Amino acid sequence: MHNLDTSIKECINMVKKISSIDIAKLNRNMIYKNIYFSSENITVNKLVKRLKLSRPTVENNIKALIEDGLIENGKHIESTGGRKPKTLEIVANHKYAMACLISYKYISVGIVNLAGELIDELDIDWIFKNSKEYFDDINATIKKMIKKWNIKRENLLGISIVIPGPIDSSLDEVIYSPPLANEYIDIKYLKSVIDLPVSVINDVNAIGIGKHFFDEDDDYNAVYLNLARGIGGFIWSGGHKYIGDNGIAGEFGHMKIVPKGKKCHCSRHGCLEAYISTSCISDELNMTLEEFFEKLDKNSKKITEKWFEYLDYLAIGITNIYCVFNCKVLIGGEITAHLQEYKKVLDDKVRSYLSFDKDKTIYEISNYDKKDIIFGSCVYYINKYIDTI
Repeated sequence: MHNLDTSIKECINMVKKISSIDIAKLNRNMIYKNIYFSSENITVNKLVKRLKLSRPTVENNIKALIEDGLIENGKHIESTGGRKPKTLEIVANHKYAMACLISYKYISVGIVNLAGELIDELDIDWIFKNSKEYFDDINATIKKMIKKWNIKRENLLGISIVIPGPIDSSLDEVIYSPPLANEYIDIKYLKSVIDLPVSVINDVNAIGIGKHFFDEDDDYNAVYLNLARGIGGFIWSGGHKYIGDNGIAGEFGHMKIVPKGKKCHCSRHGCLEAYISTSCISDELNMTLEEFFEKLDKNSKKITEKWFEYLDYLAIGITNIYCVFNCKVLIGGEITAHLQEYKKVLDDKVRSYLSFDKDKTIYEISNYDKKDIIFGSCVYYINKYIDTI
């Protein structure tokens, strides 16, 4: 009986010990995340009030985080009395993540630090080839950038390969990307030659995640429609992205809008992508986007007719998406700067297709920034690392 009592006491003490360790780790992580995500100057006093922890607990954790090189003292700010308090900031260049955006005509490789700042970016004009040699060139480019910045292997969290097109989460080693190649892309080799953890993400999901990662006001709904060589979407609802059963929700480009219509990159006919992808106003006319808009500025009749036809189909896409989701549609992509000038025309077209909410602003034109894609694709590794602190 005595031995049984002793065992029970030992178990109780073990549980208490484990619980105290867990609580200590939780407090440390909460303090770091509050410093990381704070949109205002954060101090010890604010952390004590916000987290309802004792001052010694906060101060001891701050001391440990500083000693571990994870946070540092920032600037002095005005005091309501007594000494001016110092702000607390994360050490941004403590860890890094990388991204490689693969497009049909170029690749873009970027390095991002923990604060989401783009340290370096390299764009190279390469036509996509589904080949070992192409992936070898990507790996060599990644290694050169790491060497250029003298980043140690242990300080690199991983690299995200960003690909346009649906990424089925049930497929691990192959990706189907119509905008790149009308076939499955075997990324197993690329993963094997890169000496880093590798993940694959859809380009539009990367944009959406990049825009929302630091967003405190996440209790709203929005749908992104990205205009590029491939048409994709991102669905944000109540603080979370909606990905569907296999991770491919938001593939608005493959909604059928014209029965037996134009051939799409996916080899089927009548998809929205066949009418509003950037290739409709560049590749199909055997010109670059820059040349198209130069001719549009010069009032070329043929180009103007093509552009107004494009806006008509874009309006159909916007109203269809709004009818399904009943929330604001945010338009992004390479041509958004040119859309602003024709917003009144697009407004009229959208209004003509709407059956309800005709007086409501149902869409916005967002600023396109490739940095959102690069940062958003790195968030997976950054977030994963932050959870371990």
